Amino acid sequence: MYRFTLLARLEPFFAINNPDPEIRRIGRVLQWMTGIIILGLVVRGVLDVVQGVGSAAAIQFGLACLLGGMGYVGTRSGRVYLTAHLLFLTLFIVEIIALWPTMDTALHYAPLILPYLVAVIGVLPVRQSFPYAIFGLAAALRLQALGLPAYQYIITGLSLVLVVWVITRVQKSALRQAQEASRELAELNSHLQELVAEQTVSLRHSNDKLQISLAVGRAASASLNLDEQLYNAVRLIRTEFGFDHVTIFLADENNRELVLREATGEVGQRQKQEGLRVRIGDVSIVGWVAEQREARVAHNTADDPFFRTHPLLPQTQSELALPLLTRNFLVGVLDVQSSHAEAFSPEDITILQLMADQLANNIENAMLFHEVEQRTAHLSKLQTITALMSQQASTQNALNVLSQQTIELAGADGSAVFLWRPQEQQLELEINLGIESLGAPGFSVKPSEGLTGRCFTENKTLVLEDYAAWPARILATENTPIHAILAVPIRERGTPIGVLLVVRQQGQEPFNADEVQVIELLASQAGTIITNQQLIEETQQSAYRERALNQASADIRRNLDAEMVLESAAQHVAHLLGNAQVTVRLYPTPSAPPPTEP
Repeated sequence: MYRFTLLARLEPFFAINNPDPEIRRIGRVLQWMTGIIILGLVVRGVLDVVQGVGSAAAIQFGLACLLGGMGYVGTRSGRVYLTAHLLFLTLFIVEIIALWPTMDTALHYAPLILPYLVAVIGVLPVRQSFPYAIFGLAAALRLQALGLPAYQYIITGLSLVLVVWVITRVQKSALRQAQEASRELAELNSHLQELVAEQTVSLRHSNDKLQISLAVGRAASASLNLDEQLYNAVRLIRTEFGFDHVTIFLADENNRELVLREATGEVGQRQKQEGLRVRIGDVSIVGWVAEQREARVAHNTADDPFFRTHPLLPQTQSELALPLLTRNFLVGVLDVQSSHAEAFSPEDITILQLMADQLANNIENAMLFHEVEQRTAHLSKLQTITALMSQQASTQNALNVLSQQTIELAGADGSAVFLWRPQEQQLELEINLGIESLGAPGFSVKPSEGLTGRCFTENKTLVLEDYAAWPARILATENTPIHAILAVPIRERGTPIGVLLVVRQQGQEPFNADEVQVIELLASQAGTIITNQQLIEETQQSAYRERALNQASADIRRNLDAEMVLESAAQHVAHLLGNAQVTVRLYPTPSAPPPTEP
């Protein structure tokens, strides 16, 4: 690299066409020497012009052009030794001729032969540069003939030649060492290239598998439908990696068991139909991975104590199970099986784990999307239910809507509504749909009795998943097919005013957290609606009674006959009491005792 931009631009014009680095080095030195010599000749020519010696100046300029042309063409073609001989032979001959005429010319040109001799030693090999010493000897003899001290000239020349020779030897030795180092570096580079080629093949193989991993991730994230994600994932893994069987287990809501959600082939479909489940922490590879939350590989299943043979997969020789983790939460387990021993390399395990992490995130996103979708649907349904309840003309009709819609919303088999009666200090059954063991409306429960009373007293939701294990009487009969019961308090501004019961028969799943939350929200909104309905009914009843009393008073005032007044009053009272039978009895006023004489 050149420090000056101009030299960098001129570099292509002075390139030496020879593959040998030593020739290029000598050619570069020769180019610099040629430039210095031409510069010296030009300076001498200028001085001759100043001194008025035009013929000498012309010779200097002509010689500069000749040497410059030969030096440029010769070094560019790579013939550096031939070019050096031509240049220095011309210079020595010209200088010897120039120092011969007079003593002044001898003293002027003799010293120039010494740097030329040094340049020859620096450029040409010793054997080729030795003949040029004759020109130095000739100059010394000329000086001796003129009576000048020639021995000083010879000693100076030999000293310069010796110094240049030593320097040249050192440079050549350094160059040989550099060439040896370059050769070793070339061998090392060749070895490194072989290693790089091997690593490239390995990396290309890894890249192919990573591309497969990305394809699995893209296929899984292409849809927010969980079943579609899992279906695409297991089939891509099996097809692209060449495994025999791929299974994805997902953790249940209670994080106690792993449920098979998707698997490949006919075996996978049969496993899904059977409802294959694995308990977390079970003595199996999948159960161990779910509990420890780290990958486990059985290179030879016969040697792994946690391997359990499945009747549908008797040929399995190696198995790999990877946890599906997201934010340190277990989503499930990816299980891969092969009929070949040692089927999983460390590279496969690493790539599959990366893919499992990405798959876990996609599964979580799909679950969250499903939850949001479900909650949106539930909220929309809640709005519809509350609007329908608000449109009812009576509390009884509103309670009937609440019970019916709760069964539909929760997918339950029965529902009942109890309301608190402050006068009687007990809960009274108002609506009963599908719970035969409760009986007809009018059934009462004390706050200290069963699940309903406890729900009301403690003002909290109670979920019962094992009816037979409940110690106290919950419903009207002991023997019942009920499997799960959900009791939710109906509140008005945080105060319980009743209880909503929801039941499921045996054979169904228990109530999950989302269903409980939705029903709690519905019961809370229903509490406000029921309270408003009761207030409206009380207001309407009060207004009706006030109108009836006003009408009775008006009728009584219009009649002057006492018998007619009593008959009208009895009719109005009977109407207010729900057409009850009213009897009016008049008792005679007791007569006053006669006055006594004083």
